[in-house]
Amino acid sequence: MQPMIRKFTEDDYAAYIAMYNTVHPSHPSTERGLRHNDKTREARLVRERWVWEEQGEMLGYMAFTTMSWMYHPRKFYCNMGVVPDHRGRGIGGALYDHMLQRLTPYDPLSVRSEILENRPETLAFAEKRGFVVGMREQVSKFELAKLDIEAYAGDLNRVVDEGIMILSYDELADDPDRHRKLYDLDYAASKDMPLPEPLTMPAFEKYCEQNFEHPNFSGSTFMVALDDDAYVGMSNLSKCAVKIRLETDFTGVLREYRGKGIATALKVRVLSRARELGYSEVRTSNDSTNESMLGINWRLGFVKEPAWLDHEKRFEGAVPDGEHKEDRKCEV
Repeated sequence: MQPMIRKFTEDDYAAYIAMYNTVHPSHPSTERGLRHNDKTREARLVRERWVWEEQGEMLGYMAFTTMSWMYHPRKFYCNMGVVPDHRGRGIGGALYDHMLQRLTPYDPLSVRSEILENRPETLAFAEKRGFVVGMREQVSKFELAKLDIEAYAGDLNRVVDEGIMILSYDELADDPDRHRKLYDLDYAASKDMPLPEPLTMPAFEKYCEQNFEHPNFSGSTFMVALDDDAYVGMSNLSKCAVKIRLETDFTGVLREYRGKGIATALKVRVLSRARELGYSEVRTSNDSTNESMLGINWRLGFVKEPAWLDHEKRFEGAVPDGEHKEDRKCEV
Protein backbone atom coordinates (compact mmCIF):
# COMPACT_ATOMS: atom_id res chain seq x y z
CA MET A 1 0.00 0.00 0.00
CA GLN A 2 1.23 3.48 -0.88
CA PRO A 3 1.65 6.06 1.92
CA MET A 4 -1.45 8.21 2.22
CA ILE A 5 -2.98 11.05 4.19
CA ARG A 6 -6.53 10.14 5.07
CA LYS A 7 -9.25 11.46 7.31
CA PHE A 8 -9.62 10.05 10.82
CA THR A 9 -12.55 7.62 11.19
CA GLU A 10 -14.58 6.17 14.03
CA ASP A 11 -12.51 2.98 13.85
CA ASP A 12 -9.21 4.80 14.42
CA TYR A 13 -9.40 5.81 18.08
CA ALA A 14 -7.31 3.01 19.62
CA ALA A 15 -4.54 3.15 17.00
CA TYR A 16 -4.56 6.94 17.05
CA ILE A 17 -4.09 7.14 20.82
CA ALA A 18 -1.30 4.54 20.68
CA MET A 19 0.47 6.65 18.05
CA TYR A 20 -0.19 9.91 19.92
CA ASN A 21 1.32 8.48 23.11
CA THR A 22 4.41 7.39 21.19
CA VAL A 23 4.82 10.97 19.99
CA HIS A 24 4.09 12.47 23.43
CA PRO A 25 5.27 9.90 26.01
CA SER A 26 5.52 12.52 28.77
CA HIS A 27 1.95 13.75 28.18
CA PRO A 28 -0.08 10.67 27.21
CA SER A 29 -3.81 10.62 26.53
CA THR A 30 -6.58 8.01 26.62
CA GLU A 31 -9.09 6.69 24.12
CA ARG A 32 -11.99 7.27 26.51
CA GLY A 33 -10.96 10.88 27.03
CA LEU A 34 -10.62 11.60 23.31
CA ARG A 35 -13.97 9.97 22.54
CA HIS A 36 -15.63 12.07 25.23
CA ASN A 37 -14.04 15.27 23.94
CA ASP A 38 -15.28 14.51 20.43
CA LYS A 39 -18.77 13.57 21.61
CA THR A 40 -19.20 16.74 23.68
CA ARG A 41 -17.57 19.21 21.29
CA GLU A 42 -19.52 22.42 20.76
CA ALA A 43 -21.47 22.48 17.50
CA ARG A 44 -19.97 25.85 16.53
CA LEU A 45 -16.42 24.48 16.49
CA VAL A 46 -14.67 23.43 13.30
CA ARG A 47 -12.49 20.35 13.75
CA GLU A 48 -10.61 18.11 11.33
CA ARG A 49 -8.26 15.23 12.15
CA TRP A 50 -6.06 13.45 9.59
CA VAL A 51 -3.51 10.62 9.75
CA TRP A 52 -0.50 9.52 7.71
CA GLU A 53 -0.75 5.79 7.05
CA GLU A 54 1.67 3.30 5.49
CA GLN A 55 0.78 -0.37 5.01
CA GLY A 56 -2.05 -0.04 7.50
CA GLU A 57 0.12 1.60 10.19
CA MET A 58 -0.40 5.14 11.46
CA LEU A 59 2.88 7.02 11.50
CA GLY A 60 1.75 10.63 11.88
CA TYR A 61 -1.24 12.84 12.51
CA MET A 62 -2.54 16.37 12.03
CA ALA A 63 -5.57 18.02 13.58
CA PHE A 64 -6.94 21.53 13.78
CA THR A 65 -9.91 23.15 15.46
CA THR A 66 -11.39 26.48 16.34
CA MET A 67 -10.88 27.03 20.06
CA SER A 68 -13.63 26.66 22.64
CA TRP A 69 -11.70 28.65 25.26
CA MET A 70 -10.74 31.49 22.89
CA TYR A 71 -13.39 31.21 20.20
CA HIS A 72 -13.08 33.03 16.91
CA PRO A 73 -14.37 31.46 13.67
CA ARG A 74 -11.15 32.29 11.81
CA LYS A 75 -8.57 31.52 14.52
CA PHE A 76 -7.41 27.93 14.96
CA TYR A 77 -5.38 25.61 17.16
CA CYS A 78 -3.38 22.79 15.56
CA ASN A 79 -1.60 19.68 16.77
CA MET A 80 0.59 17.35 14.71
CA GLY A 81 3.29 14.78 15.18
CA VAL A 82 5.25 11.89 13.67
CA VAL A 83 6.38 8.74 15.49
CA PRO A 84 10.09 8.99 16.35
CA ASP A 85 11.42 6.24 14.06
CA HIS A 86 9.91 7.89 10.97
CA ARG A 87 10.91 11.53 11.48
CA GLY A 88 13.07 13.24 8.92
CA ARG A 89 11.23 11.67 5.96
CA GLY A 90 9.03 14.63 5.12
CA ILE A 91 5.87 13.23 6.75
CA GLY A 92 5.46 16.25 9.04
CA GLY A 93 5.92 18.67 6.16
CA ALA A 94 3.32 16.85 4.07
CA LEU A 95 0.83 16.88 6.94
CA TYR A 96 1.46 20.59 7.50
CA ASP A 97 0.91 21.38 3.82
CA HIS A 98 -2.30 19.36 3.94
CA MET A 99 -3.44 21.40 6.93
CA LEU A 100 -2.88 24.67 5.07
CA GLN A 101 -4.93 23.31 2.17
CA ARG A 102 -7.77 22.25 4.45
CA LEU A 103 -7.72 25.60 6.30
CA THR A 104 -8.01 27.69 3.12
CA PRO A 105 -11.83 27.61 2.85
CA TYR A 106 -12.08 29.08 6.37
CA ASP A 107 -10.01 32.17 5.41
CA PRO A 108 -7.92 31.82 8.59
CA LEU A 109 -6.42 34.77 10.42
CA SER A 110 -4.09 32.66 12.53
CA VAL A 111 -3.28 29.19 13.80
CA ARG A 112 -1.73 28.39 17.18
CA SER A 113 0.10 25.39 18.58
CA GLU A 114 1.99 24.42 21.72
CA ILE A 115 5.42 22.79 21.60
CA LEU A 116 7.51 21.43 24.46
CA GLU A 117 10.68 23.44 24.94
CA ASN A 118 12.81 20.26 24.97
CA ARG A 119 11.83 19.40 21.39
CA PRO A 120 14.36 21.42 19.34
CA GLU A 121 13.53 19.71 16.04
CA THR A 122 9.84 20.57 16.41
CA LEU A 123 10.65 24.14 17.42
CA ALA A 124 12.80 24.51 14.31
CA PHE A 125 10.03 23.00 12.17
CA ALA A 126 7.56 25.60 13.44
CA GLU A 127 9.98 28.53 13.12
CA LYS A 128 10.75 27.60 9.52
CA ARG A 129 7.03 27.81 8.74
CA GLY A 130 6.46 31.21 10.25
CA PHE A 131 5.32 30.40 13.77
CA VAL A 132 6.36 32.92 16.43
CA VAL A 133 6.84 32.06 20.11
CA GLY A 134 4.49 33.78 22.55
CA MET A 135 3.43 32.75 26.02
CA ARG A 136 5.28 30.14 28.07
CA GLU A 137 3.32 27.60 30.12
CA GLN A 138 5.49 26.20 32.90
CA VAL A 139 4.83 22.53 33.67
CA SER A 140 5.70 21.30 37.15
CA LYS A 141 5.15 18.18 39.22
CA PHE A 142 4.87 17.32 42.90
CA GLU A 143 5.67 14.04 44.65
CA LEU A 144 2.86 13.55 47.15
CA ALA A 145 5.08 11.65 49.60
CA LYS A 146 6.82 14.99 50.27
CA LEU A 147 3.66 16.80 51.39
CA ASP A 148 4.07 18.06 54.98
CA ILE A 149 0.58 19.09 56.01
CA GLU A 150 1.72 20.30 59.44
CA ALA A 151 3.93 22.89 57.74
CA TYR A 152 0.78 24.54 56.37
CA ALA A 153 -1.36 24.41 59.52
CA GLY A 154 -1.10 28.18 59.81
CA ASP A 155 -2.36 28.64 56.26
CA LEU A 156 -5.33 26.35 56.87
CA ASN A 157 -6.18 28.01 60.19
CA ARG A 158 -5.98 31.44 58.61
CA VAL A 159 -8.66 30.49 56.09
CA VAL A 160 -10.87 29.06 58.82
CA ASP A 161 -10.49 32.30 60.75
CA GLU A 162 -11.73 34.15 57.65
CA GLY A 163 -14.92 32.07 57.81
CA ILE A 164 -14.03 30.05 54.73
CA MET A 165 -14.92 26.36 54.53
CA ILE A 166 -13.37 23.90 52.07
CA LEU A 167 -15.45 20.97 50.84
CA SER A 168 -15.12 18.55 47.94
CA TYR A 169 -17.44 18.38 44.95
CA ASP A 170 -18.81 15.10 46.34
CA GLU A 171 -19.50 16.71 49.72
CA LEU A 172 -21.56 19.41 47.97
CA ALA A 173 -23.98 16.89 46.41
CA ASP A 174 -26.93 18.30 48.35
CA ASP A 175 -26.54 21.75 46.82
CA PRO A 176 -29.02 21.90 43.91
CA ASP A 177 -27.10 24.83 42.40
CA ARG A 178 -23.68 23.16 42.64
CA HIS A 179 -23.01 23.04 38.90
CA ARG A 180 -24.27 26.55 38.18
CA LYS A 181 -22.14 27.97 41.00
CA LEU A 182 -19.06 26.12 39.74
CA TYR A 183 -19.66 27.35 36.20
CA ASP A 184 -19.99 30.95 37.36
CA LEU A 185 -16.91 30.63 39.60
CA ASP A 186 -14.83 29.11 36.81
CA TYR A 187 -15.76 31.87 34.39
CA ALA A 188 -15.19 34.71 36.88
CA ALA A 189 -11.82 33.40 38.09
CA SER A 190 -10.63 32.42 34.61
CA LYS A 191 -11.10 35.93 33.25
CA ASP A 192 -7.93 36.93 35.14
CA MET A 193 -5.94 33.99 33.80
CA PRO A 194 -3.21 34.96 31.29
CA LEU A 195 -4.36 34.08 27.76
CA PRO A 196 -3.21 35.27 24.31
CA GLU A 197 -6.83 35.87 23.23
CA PRO A 198 -10.04 36.87 25.07
CA LEU A 199 -11.58 34.08 27.12
CA THR A 200 -14.80 32.42 25.98
CA MET A 201 -16.86 29.73 27.71
CA PRO A 202 -19.25 27.09 26.36
CA ALA A 203 -22.91 27.26 27.29
CA PHE A 204 -23.71 26.02 30.81
CA GLU A 205 -25.24 22.71 29.73
CA LYS A 206 -22.32 21.93 27.43
CA TYR A 207 -19.81 22.88 30.14
CA CYS A 208 -21.43 20.43 32.57
CA GLU A 209 -21.40 17.65 29.98
CA GLN A 210 -17.78 18.26 29.04
CA ASN A 211 -16.48 18.48 32.60
CA PHE A 212 -18.62 16.64 35.14
CA GLU A 213 -19.31 13.69 32.82
CA HIS A 214 -15.72 13.36 31.62
CA PRO A 215 -14.20 9.91 32.34
CA ASN A 216 -11.24 11.60 34.06
CA PHE A 217 -13.42 13.67 36.40
CA SER A 218 -12.83 13.04 40.11
CA GLY A 219 -15.34 14.55 42.53
CA SER A 220 -13.26 13.59 45.57
CA THR A 221 -10.24 15.60 44.34
CA PHE A 222 -12.25 18.69 43.40
CA MET A 223 -12.06 21.16 46.28
CA VAL A 224 -14.29 24.22 46.63
CA ALA A 225 -13.88 27.17 49.02
CA LEU A 226 -17.16 28.51 50.42
CA ASP A 227 -18.11 31.70 52.18
CA ASP A 228 -21.47 30.68 53.66
CA ASP A 229 -23.18 29.26 50.54
CA ALA A 230 -21.15 31.26 48.00
CA TYR A 231 -18.46 29.44 46.00
CA VAL A 232 -15.36 31.64 46.06
CA GLY A 233 -12.48 29.38 45.03
CA MET A 234 -11.69 25.99 43.52
CA SER A 235 -8.84 23.58 42.84
CA ASN A 236 -9.51 20.33 41.02
CA LEU A 237 -7.38 17.35 40.06
CA SER A 238 -8.36 14.92 37.31
CA LYS A 239 -7.33 11.38 36.50
CA CYS A 240 -5.13 10.79 33.47
CA ALA A 241 -3.44 8.09 31.40
CA VAL A 242 -0.72 7.68 34.06
CA LYS A 243 -2.53 5.77 36.82
CA ILE A 244 -0.40 7.03 39.73
CA ARG A 245 -0.74 10.69 38.62
CA LEU A 246 -3.42 13.35 38.86
CA GLU A 247 -3.39 16.51 36.78
CA THR A 248 -4.51 19.97 37.86
CA ASP A 249 -7.33 21.31 35.73
CA PHE A 250 -7.69 24.70 37.36
CA THR A 251 -7.04 26.55 40.60
CA GLY A 252 -8.72 29.91 40.94
CA VAL A 253 -10.13 32.30 43.53
CA LEU A 254 -12.53 35.19 43.02
CA ARG A 255 -10.71 38.51 42.83
CA GLU A 256 -12.28 39.94 45.97
CA TYR A 257 -11.15 36.89 48.03
CA ARG A 258 -7.50 36.86 46.94
CA GLY A 259 -4.71 37.57 49.39
CA LYS A 260 -6.38 35.56 52.16
CA GLY A 261 -4.45 32.30 51.63
CA ILE A 262 -7.42 30.51 50.07
CA ALA A 263 -5.52 29.23 47.02
CA THR A 264 -2.77 27.74 49.21
CA ALA A 265 -5.34 26.11 51.50
CA LEU A 266 -7.20 24.65 48.52
CA LYS A 267 -4.00 23.20 47.07
CA VAL A 268 -2.91 21.69 50.41
CA ARG A 269 -6.34 20.11 50.88
CA VAL A 270 -6.56 18.68 47.38
CA LEU A 271 -2.98 17.34 47.49
CA SER A 272 -3.70 15.75 50.85
CA ARG A 273 -6.82 14.07 49.46
CA ALA A 274 -4.88 12.79 46.44
CA ARG A 275 -2.31 11.17 48.73
CA GLU A 276 -5.06 9.61 50.86
CA LEU A 277 -6.44 8.01 47.69
CA GLY A 278 -3.10 6.40 46.88
CA TYR A 279 -1.81 8.68 44.12
CA SER A 280 1.92 9.39 43.96
CA GLU A 281 2.26 12.48 41.80
CA VAL A 282 0.43 15.63 40.72
CA ARG A 283 1.28 17.68 37.65
CA THR A 284 0.19 21.20 36.81
CA SER A 285 0.99 23.99 34.36
CA ASN A 286 0.89 27.76 34.73
CA ASP A 287 1.68 30.71 32.55
CA SER A 288 5.18 31.93 33.36
CA THR A 289 3.82 35.40 34.19
CA ASN A 290 1.39 34.03 36.80
CA GLU A 291 3.78 34.80 39.64
CA SER A 292 1.29 34.37 42.49
CA MET A 293 0.28 30.80 41.54
CA LEU A 294 3.82 29.83 40.64
CA GLY A 295 4.95 31.15 44.03
CA ILE A 296 2.43 28.91 45.76
CA ASN A 297 3.59 25.90 43.75
CA TRP A 298 7.30 26.50 44.45
CA ARG A 299 6.59 26.93 48.16
CA LEU A 300 4.67 23.63 48.21
CA GLY A 301 7.60 21.88 46.54
CA PHE A 302 6.58 21.50 42.91
CA VAL A 303 9.58 21.06 40.60
CA LYS A 304 9.95 22.31 37.05
CA GLU A 305 9.37 20.13 34.00
CA PRO A 306 9.85 21.19 30.34
CA ALA A 307 7.43 24.02 29.55
CA TRP A 308 4.94 24.31 26.70
CA LEU A 309 5.69 27.22 24.38
CA ASP A 310 2.71 28.81 22.68
CA HIS A 311 3.30 29.48 18.98
CA GLU A 312 1.23 31.52 16.57
CA LYS A 313 1.32 31.79 12.80
CA ARG A 314 -0.54 34.75 11.31
CA PHE A 315 -1.60 34.47 7.70
CA GLU A 316 -0.28 37.34 5.62
CA GLY A 317 -2.92 39.13 3.60
CA ALA A 318 -5.81 37.89 5.74
CA VAL A 319 -8.26 40.73 6.27
CA PRO A 320 -9.99 40.86 9.66
CA ASP A 321 -13.76 41.12 9.39
CA GLY A 322 -14.34 43.21 12.49
CA GLU A 323 -14.11 42.40 16.14
CA HIS A 324 -15.89 39.16 17.04
CA LYS A 325 -17.70 39.42 20.34
CA GLU A 326 -17.42 35.68 20.97
CA ASP A 327 -13.73 36.16 20.39
CA ARG A 328 -8.24 26.88 27.93
CA LYS A 329 -5.28 23.63 26.08
CA CYS A 330 -7.14 21.54 23.72
CA GLU A 331 -6.64 18.08 22.66
CA VAL A 332 -7.45 17.63 19.00
